[in-house]
Order: sequence, then structure tokens, then C-alpha cells
Amino acid sequence: MHYYINVLKKYAVFKGRATRAEYWYFVLFNVIASIILGIISKIISDQKNILGNIYGLAVIIPSIAVSVRRFHDIGKTGWWVLYFSLMCLAIGILAIILVLPTLIFGVFGISFYIILLAFLTVTVWSIVWKCKDSQPGDNKYGPNPKMISTPTVEPVSPASTPAQ
Repeated sequence: MHYYINVLKKYAVFKGRATRAEYWYFVLFNVIASIILGIISKIISDQKNILGNIYGLAVIIPSIAVSVRRFHDIGKTGWWVLYFSLMCLAIGILAIILVLPTLIFGVFGISFYIILLAFLTVTVWSIVWKCKDSQPGDNKYGPNPKMISTPTVEPVSPASTPAQ
């Protein structure tokens, strides 16, 4: 839960790095929150899912920011987030242009499978990168967040204390 709170505290911070745990726990809690809000919307008969839409708008900037920091952690530029988003948008537009007519007439053409393959390729490629381990040591985006820790105080043994 603290990973989710940390991402929200860094609401629009696009600099630095984010570990796998920070990114994937944020995704997990977003999925859980979306499911809970969906159930609440069904219970209160909210056909437009206003609660879910408000929540989605509230976390879109932190979602982009943590994705950018996740790419920084593996040594990639944050612009890859925009690239993957634009690729999915382009594939979606192609789906509308090429596949919709085939769906209307009830026949799946080869274009449907090509677009599906393209979408899956882009999605899997993005997920694989987001699952990669942190780049060891410092990189141009900052220090490795796994290596940053609070200093510990060594206990003083009786033998090392001065005699009184």
C-alpha cells in the first residue's frame, strides 16, 4: 500500500526512477480500486460509472509519471510511454477503419488478425520492458532506487565503550 501512496505523493514527478514493485503495486491497487468502484456503481445503479470515471481521471497523471519513471529505471527514455500510447492509438484507428466493416458484415478478414497481432506485440513489448529489473547502479536518470536506503546505526558493544 505504501507504494501506491508514494506514487500519489509524486503526483506529477516525471524525473527519477521507479522500481518494479512501485510500478506493479500501483497497477494492482488501481485494478482493485476500479473493481470496487465498478461494484459500487452497480449497487447504486450508476449506469455511467461516474465514480470510476472520476477515479480514472484522478490517477491518469500519476499513472503516466510512474510509467515514465519505470522506463527510466531500466535506462530507457520516458518518451517510450508516448510511443507505446501512440502505437496503440494508431492500431485502434486502423481497427476502426479496417475491421469495423468486416464486423458489420459478420466476416473476420485477415486485417482483423493483423491488427490483433500488432496490438498484442506492442502490449507485450511494453509489459516485458516494465518487468525488467532495475539497471544496476546509477544511470542518467538518477540513482538506483533499490540501492537507496536509510543509514543504520550500529549497536555499540560493551567492549568498544571507554572504561570509566
